[in-house]
Amino acid sequence: MPYDVHIDHTSRTIVVTGHGNGSTADTLQLIAGQQETFRTYPGYNFLYDAYDLEIVSTPAEMLDVAHALFDRSNASFPKFAIVVPHARLQLARMFIALAHPYGIVADVFSDIGEARQWLGIDS
Repeated sequence: MPYDVHIDHTSRTIVVTGHGNGSTADTLQLIAGQQETFRTYPGYNFLYDAYDLEIVSTPAEMLDVAHALFDRSNASFPKFAIVVPHARLQLARMFIALAHPYGIVADVFSDIGEARQWLGIDS
């Protein structure tokens, strides 16, 4: 799987880092596999660093991911930061809009330092 998951207890953040080649199916598998983490750490922020992940998702697939993460899993994150290269900013912004109805404050970044600062994580 092209993802590493780390729980930063100091900053109360679930950190997911993507690398190499991945697919939307990998992302859905990640969400399914992290349900216990979401239940164990309610109220933790979420940092999804996909800057070094090669992945191509369609808008329809983004709907599937948002539905799996926010609706089916009942996960709730005070803040959700997404880090992607400039080429994927528009699709990431769509995901941000999909998080809003679930009461999740989300933002997209192309710089990991800015995302960490927004989440209140010491670099």
